[in-house]
Amino acid sequence: MEPKTILKKLIEKGKIDNIDDEILKRHNEMIAIELEKSKYLNYEISNFALNNYMSINNSAYWQRKNYIGLGPSAHSFNGSQRMWNVSNNNQYIKSLYNNKLPITKENLTKIDIYNEIVMTGLRTMWGISLVDIENDLGKKFKDYLLHKSRIKIEKKLIVLENNFLKITSKGRFLSDGIASDLFMLT
Repeated sequence: MEPKTILKKLIEKGKIDNIDDEILKRHNEMIAIELEKSKYLNYEISNFALNNYMSINNSAYWQRKNYIGLGPSAHSFNGSQRMWNVSNNNQYIKSLYNNKLPITKENLTKIDIYNEIVMTGLRTMWGISLVDIENDLGKKFKDYLLHKSRIKIEKKLIVLENNFLKITSKGRFLSDGIASDLFMLT
C-alpha cells in the first residue's frame, strides 16, 4: 500500500477491507485473459492497449527515451541525467522572472542506468535487450545480468528469448523483487 494515500488511511481505519493478494492476482489474471482474447497487448505490467494504440508517453518512460517536462513539478530525462522543476508555482514563476531555471539535476552513473534498464525492461513486453546493455554499458554489465538471471530463468520467472530477458506470467507478480535481485549494488 502506498503511504500517505486515502486508500491506505481507509484500510488502517477499518473503513474498507484490504484485498487479499491471491484474490488480487486472480482478478488480474482474469482481466488479462479477457483483454488478450480481444487482441489487447499487455505492453507494460499494468497497461493494456490495442496494437498501435499504446501510450507514447508511458512507452517513452519504459524505453528510456529522452523527454522534456515544462512547468512546475515537470521532469525531464536525457539518457544520463534526470531533471525536475520546483513544484511550488510561486517559486517557479519567481525563478523564471529572475532568469533562473528552477531545476534540480541528478547525474546517473552506469550502475544507475543499468538498474533502471532492468527495472523498467522487466515491466514491459519488450524486456531487457542484452545487446543494448552490452553496447551502452559494456560486457561487464551484460555478463553480470546473465549471471544473476540464471536462477530466475531456471525457476521460469524470466525467459531469455533472442537476446532479450522477459518476465514470464509466473514471474509477473514478482517483477519488482526479481528486478531488485538483478540490480547491481555499488
